[in-house]
Amino acid sequence: MKIKFIYLILFIINTFCFQSIFAETTEVFCATNDKKWEWLRSNNQIVSVNGEWVLFSKSITNNRYLSLRYFKIDADWSFIENLQKECIKKFGPSYIFAQVADSMFSDWFLLGVSNNSVAKGVFELNNRCVFCSRNLKPFSIIRINFYDYFNLEKYFNEF
Repeated sequence: MKIKFIYLILFIINTFCFQSIFAETTEVFCATNDKKWEWLRSNNQIVSVNGEWVLFSKSITNNRYLSLRYFKIDADWSFIENLQKECIKKFGPSYIFAQVADSMFSDWFLLGVSNNSVAKGVFELNNRCVFCSRNLKPFSIIRINFYDYFNLEKYFNEF
């Protein structure tokens, strides 16, 4: 019975923490370092991008994981750079981040391309504990601002 439970837990972790979630479309907004934001519009329509949601996770101890959800687009870096330039052009020099969200009430997510490389922006880094005892905090969020492109593998190795 104990072995079945362990396999079930490993299956759940693998399913929800290490694989892409699904392909879809999401909307782009422009943001500042101090979290002011505006939807990026073209012809009075909010700009949307195609791709897939990815949940990148890395084990930092036996039962602790850092994870970051981002939107991997079906394009290259130049597409993201053009979105960022459009943000600055429409809203001013402080609107340096082009990011995605599903609605005005959803979390903010970074745009990325292949190889777990993501664009600059404001994001949440989740710190999860799988088998923590009651006195340990099972989940926390770290908010970080980045000003350049970075590779998640390299970034997560610093923890």
